Formats: sequence, C-alpha cells, structure tokens
Amino acid sequence: MSTTPTPKLIIIKILKHLNDHYNETGLNNYFNDFILNLSKVSKEFRDDILLKVVDHSLGIDTQEKYSEYLKYSKYKDGLKTKLFLNTYKVFIDELKDFTSMDLQLNYSAPDFTLSPKLESVAVLDIPKDQQSFDSILNDNQMVSLRNIKSFSIHVMDTPSKLLVRDEDYEYEEMSVDYMFSRIPLMTKLKILAIDVNIENPNRYIPSILESIKSLEELAIPLDYTYGNGVESYYKNIKVLELISSYSSLRKLTINFTDLDHIGWILNNIKGIETLNIQYLVSTVPAVNPNLTINNDTLKEYSFLDAHKHSDYLLPLWQTASSLSKIWYHDSGVISLKELLQKHPNSTELRYYPNSPTQLLEGLQSGYSNLKSLTFGSYSETRSDMIRILSPFTHITELISKGRVIFDDLIYLIEQCQFTSLTCDQVSECNYEKLYSSLASNTTLKSFSLTKVYRIENVPREVFVTGFFNLIKQNTKLSTIKIQTKLDEIQPEDVVKFSQLLSNHYYHLFSIDFFISSNPFKNLLTKYMIGEK
Repeated sequence: MSTTPTPKLIIIKILKHLNDHYNETGLNNYFNDFILNLSKVSKEFRDDILLKVVDHSLGIDTQEKYSEYLKYSKYKDGLKTKLFLNTYKVFIDELKDFTSMDLQLNYSAPDFTLSPKLESVAVLDIPKDQQSFDSILNDNQMVSLRNIKSFSIHVMDTPSKLLVRDEDYEYEEMSVDYMFSRIPLMTKLKILAIDVNIENPNRYIPSILESIKSLEELAIPLDYTYGNGVESYYKNIKVLELISSYSSLRKLTINFTDLDHIGWILNNIKGIETLNIQYLVSTVPAVNPNLTINNDTLKEYSFLDAHKHSDYLLPLWQTASSLSKIWYHDSGVISLKELLQKHPNSTELRYYPNSPTQLLEGLQSGYSNLKSLTFGSYSETRSDMIRILSPFTHITELISKGRVIFDDLIYLIEQCQFTSLTCDQVSECNYEKLYSSLASNTTLKSFSLTKVYRIENVPREVFVTGFFNLIKQNTKLSTIKIQTKLDEIQPEDVVKFSQLLSNHYYHLFSIDFFISSNPFKNLLTKYMIGEK
C-alpha cells in the first residue's frame, strides 16, 4: 500500500487550511473569490476539490501547516508540527529556500528543555560523526543561511554526562562552538532560540548577542550557579544589558532568573510584550518585595513556579498594561475577580487554586473576553469546578491538567460548547460512551485525552463500531487524541478503516492513540493525517 500523499490530497489540505485561516481572520471574502475564480478555470477543481474544501473547517494553526504543505513533500513518520528530513543532503538541497531553521542535535533523552514554542519549518537530525557535521556546516553552504529569519538550536544531554569530560562531551562542546560561531552569518535573523544543556552558557551568549543587529523573539539559557547566586547575578546582568539594546524585541524566554531580574527586564527592555520564565530563583541581591515596575507594553507572561512567589508578582499584575494571558495563583494579595477587572482584554486564564467559589465569582464579574481556561493544578480537578462552566459559552477552549472523573468528562462534552477540549488525565474510561458523546457533539474541533489511569484493552467491536462511527458522523472534529489499547485489531479492520477514510478523511487533521505500535499508521500517513 502506497503511503505517499497524492497531489490532489495535498491541494485539498492546503486549501482547507487556508479556508479555515481566512474564516478565522475575517478575510473569507477574499478567499472565496480566489476559490470561485479557480473553479471557473478547472472543471476537475470545481467537481472534485471545491466542495471538499468549503464544506469543512479545521481550526488548527493554519499558517504553520500551510507553510509545510506548500513547500515540502517529503515526510517522515507522518505529518507533524515540524518537518523531519532524513538526510543532510536533502536538507542542503533545499536550504536555499528556507527562511526558518531548527537544528537539533540529539545525543540522549533531554533532561531540560527551554520549550520556546517558536514556529519552524524544518528539523535536521545531525549525524554524530564530525565529518558529516562539517559537510553540513562548512563555510560555503552556510552562506545560504543569510536568508534565515528564524533559527533555533537544540543540544540535548543529561547533566551527568556534561560533568564528565568523556568523548561525547568533548564532541558536543566542539559542535556547539562550531555552530554558534556561524550564527552571525544570519544577517536577517529575527527569531533566535538556543536550548543548550551545557555548563556556563554565558561563554556563548554575549558574543552571539553582540553580533546580531535586530531581534524580535529570543529564547536563551542564562547562567545559574547553584550556591553562588552573586556570581550568576552579575553574569546575567551583562547578558540582559545586551538584550536591552534590541529596541525591536517583543518576546523573551529564559530559563532561570529572580524577581529583581524580572523588574530589570521590564524596566529596561522597552517594547517587550511577552515574557516567559521557566524557574524563579532566589539570588543575591535578595528579592525586593517592594519592587517597582514601569512597563506599559507587557501583554503575556508565564512563570512555571509562580505559586511560590505570588506576593512578589503583584507589581507586575498592577503595572502591566493589559495582560492577554494570566497565570493565577491565590496568595490572598489579589482576587481573581480584581485581576480580571484590571485586565479586561485577557483571553487566556491558567487557574491553579481548587476554589470553585472564587472561579465562579471571577467568571460572573461581567468579564466576557476570556476564550481559553486551563485548570493548572496537577491534582484532581474537582467536580464542582467543572460543573459551573456550562453557562459561560464565551469560553471555547478548556484544558485540565489534573485528573477528572469520567462522568465529568462526559459533562464537558455534552453540556458545554467548547471547540477544543483537552484532559490530561482521567481515572477510567467507558470508550463506548465516549465515542457516542463525541459523535453527537456539534461544537468540538479538537479533543484530547492523554492518559487513562485504569486503561483496559478496548474490545474490538466497540472500537470498530464506536470510533469508526465517530469519524463518519462528526465531520467538525478534526483532531482526535485518545489513549487507547488496540491489541485485537484484525487486518479486515484496517481495510474497513481505509474504506472509511477514503470518504471521510477531508476534515481530519490528527488522530493519535498514544501507542507505539499503531496498526493504522500507514493509512494515516497516506491520507496526511498526523499522529501528533
């Protein structure tokens, strides 16, 4: 069975994503004119493609997917959010057309990642031998990087290996030096992400920042020496001073910092709109609870361990102009209602307390711009917090990090009007009931159930009947991710699934069962349906 997408399918997917994008941005009239003009030119387009495009919308990150569909036809392991190219020769042949590059050096499983979530169009797995590495990054080929506008480099290794100067460590250090020395060639660089798990990143960062003229987005590791906060503090101030020279910088992601550094960043980097910090730490000079922040441009921030420092974040909440994303930890300093009233244009709320009363008070405060709600606590999400959500139809996306009971999950599907629903954990699952509820849902475009604690093998007849009917009946649900065991699937079931997809694949973007051996993998690849 061929797993190569047909040209017609590629065209359909491109146009469907464009259609969805223009509908979301309010420019659908322009797209409709474009489609109609094409239909006048080609009868095949009008009869075989047009209706398959306009009948469905996908609700995905269409700009990124559009770039992938438009530029590339070589896929590895199905369609993913990034394009994986198998060999460096293929990469070099296409390099002249890239405006974005994501370089990934994997030596072992990552222990720490910065996760800047920057868009990219290619990931290159570098061969480990130095000769191949040189063949990719020699001076002649790197000239092509002058057109790169977005670049990210990821070098993963475990801290234990980094502390031992074995052959792997020496090679990695050499490779990183070699790559970093060529970043200044990227004269048009606007977006830079460096995720390098090595000691003393400040040996690289200052020279890179001094060489680049203009940046809009930056993700870098800062130096943090455990037990020597003074040294780290003054090393990082130098780096931050270099960053502050970029008047064009709008987004900054760093790993370690303290609250005084945050104040320095917001007071000195003018124009910054998004600040992402992975960990807040206490360094010397000591954290100042009376920190004054003068910033009128910040719209988004995230601190993964902000609950430890909620009192000290109050100046940020009070002085930021209009936060569009709020991470709320209840410290008694400011209520959720007050915070939402302070930032009425916020569209995303990550809520950590287990207080349904406080949440209800905040949602009932007349605040109507909230589109996305995340229950951030990793403990069990209380039923009385879930059951208050159905009246708030302006919330279109719900993400629950904590465990939910199955009845509450069904309530969210049947009683609420979300377009995207993600539950990271559920105690147990009645798959027949789940498939039935999803099949009758009329609003969801994306559904994800990542982990079922007491998971049992789904009976073959339940899956073949329930899941197949779900795909057939619900043509709005384009992303379906449900942890499932499929031990009993037979070859005839694969044939049935193929027949089903031949008529019902146009609206599907992603199907994932969270299993390593997926019996439908080749089918999903054939119809350009991703697994991730």
